[in-house]
Amino acid sequence: MAIGNTFRATALSSYGGFWISTAIILTPGGFQITDSLTVNGSELPFLNSFGLYLMGWFIFTFILLICTLRSTVASSA
Repeated sequence: MAIGNTFRATALSSYGGFWISTAIILTPGGFQITDSLTVNGSELPFLNSFGLYLMGWFIFTFILLICTLRSTVASSA
């Protein structure tokens, strides 16, 4: 970040946050997120919400991919 490269800082800190939040969600017994989203013994609400969580990260990754391709094409021309 000191040299003004905010794209790398955004990507690295975001994916670091992804792994920390995924660990928090999937930690058994620690934060009880899976237990709080289990309704009548069915894990379907947890799986639906975790799928939306991963879909959001997919969209973010795709946007970063597009930004990477645009900057690579611009610098190679």
